Amino acid sequence: TRLHLDGKVFEMLVWCNKVHWLGEAAPCRIVVLPNIESVPKRSCRLEEWQENIGFVAKHNPYVLVGMSAATWALMARPFRMPTLALALIGGSGEGKTTVAQILQSMVEPAGEIESFSGTEKGVRSRLQQIHDRPACRDEMRQAENMHGLVRLIFDIGNGASRATASSQSSSVQETALHCGLILANEVPLMELLAVHRVPVHEGVAARYFELHACAPMGMFHRVPKGQAAGEFVDHVKGQCAKYYGAYWNALVTRFSKKFDQIKLSFESDFSKIEASLTDGFEIPDVVTRRMIKGLASWAFAGRVAIELGLLKVEPSAVTEALRLVIGEHLQRLKHATTPMGEQVVNEVRNLIDRNAGKFPRLAEFHSVELSGICGYRHTVKGKTGERQTLYLILPAVFDELIGQRFGREAALRHLHQSGYLVSNVDGFQRQVRIPQPAGCPEQRKRFYAIDERIRFDSAN
Repeated sequence: TRLHLDGKVFEMLVWCNKVHWLGEAAPCRIVVLPNIESVPKRSCRLEEWQENIGFVAKHNPYVLVGMSAATWALMARPFRMPTLALALIGGSGEGKTTVAQILQSMVEPAGEIESFSGTEKGVRSRLQQIHDRPACRDEMRQAENMHGLVRLIFDIGNGASRATASSQSSSVQETALHCGLILANEVPLMELLAVHRVPVHEGVAARYFELHACAPMGMFHRVPKGQAAGEFVDHVKGQCAKYYGAYWNALVTRFSKKFDQIKLSFESDFSKIEASLTDGFEIPDVVTRRMIKGLASWAFAGRVAIELGLLKVEPSAVTEALRLVIGEHLQRLKHATTPMGEQVVNEVRNLIDRNAGKFPRLAEFHSVELSGICGYRHTVKGKTGERQTLYLILPAVFDELIGQRFGREAALRHLHQSGYLVSNVDGFQRQVRIPQPAGCPEQRKRFYAIDERIRFDSAN
């Protein structure tokens, strides 16, 4: 919260009905109204939470990344950090909900995690009540509609509020969303959007990061000696309902006391942290670079938590954990540089594979027997002299089946970046000479030309 007084701006956090000044305190008395919503008081001491729950982060990088992302929620607005939602993706029994419970226990009771079940307006209204702390939500597939889920990710990512109509038909500005959104689901967002045929926006990938359950035990790399993975998960779930709140209570208190020092550290160290996360990785596109800035914000928050004595791990462990998930993220993008680009390539591959019979040879262009085709096959000489087969997709077919979902320009840009789009004129199209009967004048036509390599997995 910001207070403007006598030409100066004072910042504060209000937690458990108490004001914590960030930097200089205002020369006035602040009264916290009793009707201000508050979470339940902590159930334990910080040492008890660390001993029973916090220890899990020591040998489990995914949990450490999640704790850093949750801690970031408190620092995002004071330091104007980039915003990034975290999604825990894994099959049933792989620990994604357990990790969400661990993260929720940092703030409040975590015996259960709220789901996305409910109306879009109801879910949004609930999140508007959660300021500067993590908001964990399970089963995002239960969202009333996927369009609303995308809007939610954008609005949180932008810190934006929406204008709505009141009962008197006047415009009312809703409360902006300022929570750290942490989601859990069995399938990735892009798959959900594909199933529901929801248009994909490029900016989602810059505001949303998926952490997939790739560890030996799903979301966990190591469990205590003598415990099976299932026993460990059941034990942790019980602890999350018993021990909660102490971490956040200590974070607010210690962060506010050392705010000026932490602010200077952020200004001097953030770019170095970002560079340490990307060292050795090739990240050519702007969208992924923006996502990396969000991950660097998590890394900074995790390091602050360690310096404040909240997380009992080495500072280097945060960087190592985030580099691990960045590497896994980039490895999942086999054909492109972003999740949306990967989906575009897969959709074009499916278009060709499922309609192989609808791509006759270009030599049959004038055949009156052809109907319902998607384009043509055309063999040309490649750059190194080898024969190269191109699938010439009709522009109208491309716009209908690919462009309407991803946007024509965005889809073509991803195909070009992945090396599958072969053009020979300005823009993304390829102009081809149409075979003509003897004596007929030459004719040319434009297509979107796709290299046949898109249909096959690489040898690597």
